[in-house]
Parts: sequence; C-alpha cells; structure tokens
Amino acid sequence: MGASMVQINTRVPAELKEQGDLALARAGYTPAQAVRALWEYAVVHIHEPQAIRNVLQEESAEPEDPTAVESNPFTEWKTAAHAALCERMGISMSTGSSNIPFDELKKLAYLERSERLGL
Repeated sequence: MGASMVQINTRVPAELKEQGDLALARAGYTPAQAVRALWEYAVVHIHEPQAIRNVLQEESAEPEDPTAVESNPFTEWKTAAHAALCERMGISMSTGSSNIPFDELKKLAYLERSERLGL
C-alpha cells in the first residue's frame, strides 16, 4: 500500500520562485523533488539539528575560495546515495562511474528493477 501524501503550500516572492525554479531546473530538479529531498534529509538527520541548520543557512558574505571543495551535509548525503546506488547496481566507482549523474543512475536502477520484475 502506498504512503499517503500531503500538500505543502508556502508563499515566496514571485522573483525568488522564478529564479529558484530556473536554478532547480538547471540542476535537474523540480520544486517538488527539491522539497522532498530536503524533507528526506531532515528525517535522516532528525537528531542532528545543526546539520539541518547548516544546509539551510545562508552563505557567508566572505568571498568564496575557488579551490575549496563544497562540503555540506546534503552534498555528503547525495554523494553517499550515489555511491550506494553504484554499488547496488554493480558499477565500480573506480571506472569513472562517479561522473554518471545521480538522475541517470536512478533511471538505470529503475530499468534494472523493471527487467528483473519482467515489466
């Protein structure tokens, strides 16, 4: 039986929504996917409120170091999910699979599952 769904409504400035939708689309996400990902992250880190705050805090006004590697809990979670999916699919991370976009790996996993189930 499927999980029951609820709708979340919130108000944001029109310009923020427009720019946010564009940024999310460029990253390959819909607004609904982004909200679900944030809620999933919050559930995973339910006992780590600082990790949630770190994801939601605005960036500091200091100039960014272009040589620094972005590291935040959400990025680390997504990287771990990517590695787990590669492992589950039998893809070696040493063969360059880390360059396969997460969404592409997800599609491959669905295809593999469909084939196993004979769909």
